[in-house]
Amino acid sequence: MKRTVLKPLINVANEICLVDVVADKLKGEMMDLQHGLAFTRHCTVKADTDYSITAGSKICVITAGARQREGESIVPELVKYSPDTLIMVVSNPVDVLTYVTWKLSGLPKERVFGSGTNLDSARFRFLLSEKLNIAPSSCHGWIIGEHGDSSVAVWSGVNVAGVTLSDVKPDIGDKTDNEHWEQEIHKKVVDSAYEIIKLKGYTSWAIGLSVAKIVQGIMSNSRNVYALSTNVKNFHGIEDEVYLSLPVVLGANGVTHVVKQNLNQLEISQLHNSCKALLEAQTIYETWARRCDRFIFFTDSPMAPHIPHKYWPELHSRDHSWEKIRRIFNYVIEGIEEKFDWYLRADDDAYIILENLRRFLANHSPDKPHFMGYRWNFYMPHGFVDGGAYVLSRPAVEAFNQIMKKPELCPDHHRAEEDQEVCTTSCSFDTISSQSIFFHRFHHFHPTEQLIMYKDLFARKFAYYIPMKVRL
Repeated sequence: MKRTVLKPLINVANEICLVDVVADKLKGEMMDLQHGLAFTRHCTVKADTDYSITAGSKICVITAGARQREGESIVPELVKYSPDTLIMVVSNPVDVLTYVTWKLSGLPKERVFGSGTNLDSARFRFLLSEKLNIAPSSCHGWIIGEHGDSSVAVWSGVNVAGVTLSDVKPDIGDKTDNEHWEQEIHKKVVDSAYEIIKLKGYTSWAIGLSVAKIVQGIMSNSRNVYALSTNVKNFHGIEDEVYLSLPVVLGANGVTHVVKQNLNQLEISQLHNSCKALLEAQTIYETWARRCDRFIFFTDSPMAPHIPHKYWPELHSRDHSWEKIRRIFNYVIEGIEEKFDWYLRADDDAYIILENLRRFLANHSPDKPHFMGYRWNFYMPHGFVDGGAYVLSRPAVEAFNQIMKKPELCPDHHRAEEDQEVCTTSCSFDTISSQSIFFHRFHHFHPTEQLIMYKDLFARKFAYYIPMKVRL
């Protein structure tokens, strides 16, 4: 748990239990906090790497930044020892991770929520107070939606002493606003975290105070209203199970009500755009992320900030395919400190069955240069053409990275359909066809698309996957 979240909590809770995977650091944090207890209200501070220490917790605050497979074990363990707990997620991307936490926990949706835009709303009120020269506590305004770039400033509800600013200045927050309130205030709210990180390396005190205030409201059952990430299905026309921030009433049993604000059409449209971005991220975290230790997208098109990705707009079009692949392997080897046993590379239109893939890979040594891909003997001499996806062991990835640097084999301007073919024939690899080992796990397109894409007999004969034998 982050140290700056803990310090304010000492004056809220009677007992705090810390859990982390790094035992030495955990012990140091515990001792540091215990030595300062003479200056706070009574509080017991405990720490352990075993989740049993959290048994009977009223609220669990998740601030972990662990890899996905390790991170997944957190939630079931917390619920195992505290089945009646509330869970608040603070880790970023907070909205997506709150959704994943809810799904993993099996708890009612009102008992799982995220810190959301509570801090964003506080920043909003502070910046409004500076512009109006009024105390932040007297400026009332809300940031809703995503905690991030697509957040929505509810300009229609900003008020001081009940006087709505939109009544005084009807175009406030719009593109026609000649005083640029949206650019000067909301944009600063969005950029605040980036600016703080740029200046000091991380954000700490404001989020710690925000979390402590939320926990205090739960412990005292004060039923205050906070902008928290919650399940917004059936609010403002949203029909999907997606976690976004809206004002909620929070008590000892979690979220009791969601406050439905009177948003104007622009704000509703912006909220739906925020929902669309988060829904895409939720889908990825619920599928790919749950089956990989780490995942990253390499793209020449913009992606939502919640999704780990490298954006290379200069490599747009297939004429730069070799350069894209070269950069991918170079980044995996030289840009990521963590080393993994197996690496899966997949095109964006590939259809892959990942379930139980680890069990099949367990039959092969990750210390040997293994290549497991799809054979398509019609086009390439050795059969390994760009079939959308393949699995490599760590030594194979390192070998691929070296081969990719040779311009005589991998020219700069080439469509690179045969990247596997070049690499596998240039190195001494143990090449294994996924057709026999992985039961047709890798498909170039979604199987149902063959009914549209491969209409002629020639294309069907040499399709990347066997024809479907089931009735649709």
